[in-house]
Amino acid sequence: MKIGLLSLSKGHLEEKYKYLFRQVAGPGDTCDQRQLGLLLHDAIQIPRQLGEVAAFGGSNIEPSVRSCFQHVTNKVELQPRQFVDWMHLEPQSMVWLPVLHRVAAAETAKHQAKCTICKECPIVGFRYRSLKHFNYDVCQSCFFSGRTAKGHKLNYPMVEYCTPTTSGRTCGTSPRC
Repeated sequence: MKIGLLSLSKGHLEEKYKYLFRQVAGPGDTCDQRQLGLLLHDAIQIPRQLGEVAAFGGSNIEPSVRSCFQHVTNKVELQPRQFVDWMHLEPQSMVWLPVLHRVAAAETAKHQAKCTICKECPIVGFRYRSLKHFNYDVCQSCFFSGRTAKGHKLNYPMVEYCTPTTSGRTCGTSPRC
């Protein structure tokens, strides 16, 4: 229940990661592989309930635990900073949390830019900016429907902005992030 509420909150993403860690940390503010496994097992229940667990690596959380502990110096105890740093890598089993965070943040975001395709101004929601063409901004509706303006191809790299004040997230060559 706590993870579900956390995922819906408007808090900063790093604060969400720190809170998650505190849910399983022992008295020394560390956690072991078993504790992390329990956290990831509980966390994966959200995409499971939404019918999306396969998209996030399935229900086997052992690879994620191993991945996290590869970055741990003593291989036994995970420190809060190590956990947060690992979460910033967006591991497959937890990638749903930053995605949900960006979607919630973008929901009401207003960008002081005009969509090159449909001319919406300001752009509300996600904004996509071309890395190939100067001053080429696209609203989420045009981006997700695959619309382009003359001379711009779907496989050109774009930067995704979920709020007007965040730095962009580079999109690959896929028309969707």
